[in-house]
Amino acid sequence: MTAFWGLTIKELKCLWGSFSAWVVLFAFNLVVSILFWLRLLQYEKVVQNYEHYQDQVLLSRLNFDDVIIKYLFMNMAMVFLFVIPVMTMRAFAEEKRLKTYEWLRAQPIQSLVLLMAKFTGIYSFVVMLCLMGLVYPLVLEAVGSTSLIQESVIDWAATVVGFIGVGLLGGLFVAIGIFFSACNENQLLSALMAFLFLLVIWFLKSAGSEVGGLAGPVLAYLSPLGHLDSFSRGTLRLEDLTYFTSTIFFFLWLSHKRLESDGWGG
Repeated sequence: MTAFWGLTIKELKCLWGSFSAWVVLFAFNLVVSILFWLRLLQYEKVVQNYEHYQDQVLLSRLNFDDVIIKYLFMNMAMVFLFVIPVMTMRAFAEEKRLKTYEWLRAQPIQSLVLLMAKFTGIYSFVVMLCLMGLVYPLVLEAVGSTSLIQESVIDWAATVVGFIGVGLLGGLFVAIGIFFSACNENQLLSALMAFLFLLVIWFLKSAGSEVGGLAGPVLAYLSPLGHLDSFSRGTLRLEDLTYFTSTIFFFLWLSHKRLESDGWGG
């Protein structure tokens, strides 16, 4: 356990000491903020149109959760698609490039301990990004009472569930990125392979809707988007929790097997 925490702290120091981490931090907040602002402008425009036509029924049905918050989760997931491969590309590829991989293998450190330390370090950064995303519903909560419909409509229980879903999605992306980093010595190749794989599973839901028979539902289930959609609507289902936890452990297991194939025990 001492080795695990020592390696995790080392990973965090390396992560925060890298230029790419600060680029990811800036890019994530910039893109999500712009998308949030555009969605907010669209919301206000819709409210103004309803008020102009005095459509009180549709106006009463408008709420921040369906029009803004749900799309916030999808926007965060979309940004993760691009930035997490950049965060994970150094995990093992950097060790191999700097020739410290062989040195680590010679140390009394189990491969599983090192793997989990790297996953914990990178995933803690992703969790921090998710927590920073709480700023947006907090802003809506603050200005909601003075909005055009004169009330705050944040459902915090559903919002927390949505952030849990985004966090689990981020964990899956990190596990996939670490696996491809363990398979390569080139960081850019690792990031590219992880991004392309994430892109494929990203569109599996759309492909499943176009394919008939048994393959359609199977493809849709394998896509993380369908499961994230349930979380974004505030629905906490065992099926979705099982999907994310099982796929995270599956790719960590693949990474562990890849390390073992290099002759690394444990």
